[in-house]
Amino acid sequence: MPEETVSTETQESIRSFCRKITIAYDLDEEIQKELYGHIEDKLLDYLSGEEKLTEGDAFVLVCEHFGDSDLIQGLLNEVHDIEPKWFLNGEVVFRTSLIIICGIIIAWFISGYYINTAIKLADTANLQ
Repeated sequence: MPEETVSTETQESIRSFCRKITIAYDLDEEIQKELYGHIEDKLLDYLSGEEKLTEGDAFVLVCEHFGDSDLIQGLLNEVHDIEPKWFLNGEVVFRTSLIIICGIIIAWFISGYYINTAIKLADTANLQ
C-alpha cells in the first residue's frame, strides 16, 4: 500500500504551527521535527478513519470550526434569512440624519422669530 501524504499546503500549515509551538515553548529544532511527524501522523489517521475521534477531540474541532465569526454570520443568515447588519445600520443612520435635518430646520425658523423679537424689544428700549 502506498504511503499517504498530505498536500503541500497542509504540510506548510503544519510546519508553521510547529514553529509557533517551538517559539512559544522554546523547543529545539529536533523536537520541532518530531512534533511535525506526530501532527502529520495524527492528521493522516483522522483522514483515513484509522483513528476515531474522541468526543473531546470532536468538540475541539467543532469549536475551531465555529470560532470564525464570518462563518457563524453566514450560517445564521442562511438558516434564518437574517438581513445583513450594514442594512440595519444604514437605516439607523438615515433616520438619525433625517431627524437632525428636521431639527435644524425647525430651530432655524424658531431662532429667527426670537431674534426678530429681541431686536424689536431693543429698538423700543432705545427709543424711550
